[in-house]
Amino acid sequence: MKRWTLRKRGFAIGHIYYAHPTLGERYYLRMLLNCVKGATSYKHLQTVDGKVHDTFKDACIAMGLLANDDEWDQALEEAGVWASGRQLRDMFASMLMFCEVTNPRQLWDAHWESLNDDIKAMTRCERVDPIVTLPEDALKDRALYEIDQVLMRNGHRLENFPTLPKSNYIHSIHGGNQLVEEELAYDRHSLTTDADNAEDRLNDDQCNTYETILNAVRNKEGKLFFVYGSG
Repeated sequence: MKRWTLRKRGFAIGHIYYAHPTLGERYYLRMLLNCVKGATSYKHLQTVDGKVHDTFKDACIAMGLLANDDEWDQALEEAGVWASGRQLRDMFASMLMFCEVTNPRQLWDAHWESLNDDIKAMTRCERVDPIVTLPEDALKDRALYEIDQVLMRNGHRLENFPTLPKSNYIHSIHGGNQLVEEELAYDRHSLTTDADNAEDRLNDDQCNTYETILNAVRNKEGKLFFVYGSG
């Protein structure tokens, strides 16, 4: 049976606050504090076998505290056979946020080509130019931009992963306005399908409200509507 014992003077076991893996260096600092006995400074924590490492993460890797990324590498390799570039970018972003990837840059360098296999098609569609070509740097820049959009919608940014290259791409269609980009980041095809399916299930009152609002939009009447009621 567990028993509460009063703290004794001169020695105490302190509590180290929890840190999520997405917090970066704070997470790796906590990991080192749990493993290095008698640490006296940050430099002490970053020193492994006489070598002072630049970051807490590098120190964790040198101590063998972090596993390699073979499973994430294999997952992207297998998904690259059937998944689209967009699906792979979503997968890569999810790994960054939730899977404790040890070396994001190495994973990016190994799979960047499959992560942007649809970028050329996207660019040609946007520019209405079926033969436009992009250099390698431009392809990487756009793919990183798209990954950043996924991360941003989930409360993260590329800046949270210092080893990854940053994107300088600006979406010219909306002048690089980040708020506009967020609001327009939706799948038109899936939303159209959902709307068509939902329209068939409207009752008479709902259908009348639906048509009234749509007509006001189509005719640019600028009306104000207040819709109240569950469903």
